[in-house]
Amino acid sequence: MRCSKCNRELPPGDVYCPVCGQEVQIVPDYDPLDEMLWDEAEKKKKKKREEHTGEDSGQESARKEAKPEENRKRSLPFWKDTWFWRVLLSVAALAVCTGVLFGSYYYITSRKDYGYLLRKGMDCYEKGNLVEAVPFLKRAQELQAEMEGGDERPLLYLARVYREMEEAEMAADVYETILDFSLEEKEKAEIYGEFFQTLSEAGRAAEINGWIEECQDEALQKKLFPYRIEKPTTSVWGGVYHYYVYPELTAAYGTIYYTLDGSTPTQDSKKYTEKISLVEGDNLLTAVAINEKGIVSEPLFVVYTLDFDVPDIPDDGM
Repeated sequence: MRCSKCNRELPPGDVYCPVCGQEVQIVPDYDPLDEMLWDEAEKKKKKKREEHTGEDSGQESARKEAKPEENRKRSLPFWKDTWFWRVLLSVAALAVCTGVLFGSYYYITSRKDYGYLLRKGMDCYEKGNLVEAVPFLKRAQELQAEMEGGDERPLLYLARVYREMEEAEMAADVYETILDFSLEEKEKAEIYGEFFQTLSEAGRAAEINGWIEECQDEALQKKLFPYRIEKPTTSVWGGVYHYYVYPELTAAYGTIYYTLDGSTPTQDSKKYTEKISLVEGDNLLTAVAINEKGIVSEPLFVVYTLDFDVPDIPDDGM
């Protein structure tokens, strides 16, 4: 090997020229096999880069193709989304099941809940739903009968319902049961008053005085005296008369009202103040007594016929 500067022959192994001191440039021997291996490795790397680049391009293309579809889905309103309807249907089904269970539990328990039945019956009565009130009040009374202590409210409202329904006989029977309860004097007096009004509506006013007489509580009995009532009486029996008669009416309690045409008297009818003047022919006298509590007595019916026909004078042949 020679020095590249002075062209002197260099001793083997020296890295500097002994003459000029130039650094020796060591060039390895050329090997064609190394070059081939190098080229082959470069080709493989290039191929891998191309394959990788192709996959990326394909994925990118797929993403570009899928993107409009994704964008289309994302642009749909929420109510057209499948997941929205799945969630909505699930919530609705859960709500229905919960409602059915709660309704069943409420129905079963309410049938045995005295307070609920009583309130429901009273509410129906206050709103005028009389027919609907009856079963609630009856069921409440059944439960009340099984409990200790007495509560007259189911029966009291049931009696009032019957009165509103113009079922006076049924109402009177219920009131009679209520009077067996242990009640305060004021409350019992009020119930007695409703009971007597019902007896009057049922045409059983004649029973009122008997109830008052049988009352063992003197203080309460005094409060009931204003409810006493009696059927009017007349001084002249009914029948056919060939002369004028003037009936007189009397009643131990209340004011007398009467009619002469057979109709039932009211407080708007003629008030009795003096003897009644009858007319020729039939007179259908009907009279009632009405006391200060508005209790109407049983009516008095009397028929008077005034016949003034003069008999024919017999012919003596003259």
